[in-house]
Amino acid sequence: MSLKGKASNPLIQNMKMKELIGWFAAVIFPFANLGISGTTGGGAIAALIYFGICGWLMRPIADSGMPYFNPRLKTVTKQLMRLAFVCILFGIVISAEYEFKTYPILEAAMLVTLFVVPKGVFEQLVTVNLFDLAGVRIKLMGYAAGIMSSVIMYLLFWDKFITVTPLGGLVLILFQVILNFFTINIYRKTKDITVCSILQIIFNLAIVFFCGFKSIPYLVV
Repeated sequence: MSLKGKASNPLIQNMKMKELIGWFAAVIFPFANLGISGTTGGGAIAALIYFGICGWLMRPIADSGMPYFNPRLKTVTKQLMRLAFVCILFGIVISAEYEFKTYPILEAAMLVTLFVVPKGVFEQLVTVNLFDLAGVRIKLMGYAAGIMSSVIMYLLFWDKFITVTPLGGLVLILFQVILNFFTINIYRKTKDITVCSILQIIFNLAIVFFCGFKSIPYLVV
């Protein structure tokens, strides 16, 4: 096939468009999310819009079907064992460094409803969407986009609400990067992210009830 033929090939053009959408979402959307947060005055609305667009709405472009409720655990036993080991280490570090924090019941319920669960359900969906799009031709680029997006989101957005030291923030970023990496690996073999989403929810609970979370600027518009 000639170079002209390759350039006009609909399949190649479609792949290039997916790559462009993936990288645009990975790099630009976190900044847009920061702008929405500044406009609305509250983080929850911005976060829900971000997860709705990059998670739910982008899924049909990335792949068909939502990747939940078919974990096929036997297919990824080794991956899950390694991930479990990392989670145990993270749990030890968090429990040694931080004490359990309490909130008024309504405040705690709102944080679980508007932060813990949505971020748990959609964080890894965004990761695999970006992997599918940015990595449609080169898988390594998909890994880079999926992981980089979470890091940018933490630095630009979540760091405004999570009350940890700079070193503690690095620990949270490191664990999120590792979880995203394992999520992509497991997704490639099973097309499912159920287990990783459950772990993300547990991770979010640890952030709220051990690290601490500035609920008022997040919840109040």
